[in-house]
Amino acid sequence: MVSLKELADEGSQIIIATHSPLLLSLPGAQIISLDSDSSLEINYQDSKPYQLLKLFYEDKELLFSKLFD
Repeated sequence: MVSLKELADEGSQIIIATHSPLLLSLPGAQIISLDSDSSLEINYQDSKPYQLLKLFYEDKELLFSKLFD
């Protein structure tokens, strides 16, 4: 993450396909969602990886019941 931030600060453009909420949280990241028929720029809190991680930390029993029931 440090190397990616340094490269971006030097003017590099980096395209990464990821589900990692950590990579999505990099300062200055532009997040493009490809979940629908077209691409859509979204903010970090609206990303599915963020929402899943948030649910895990806030109520993992609810998450597990949604996954396994």
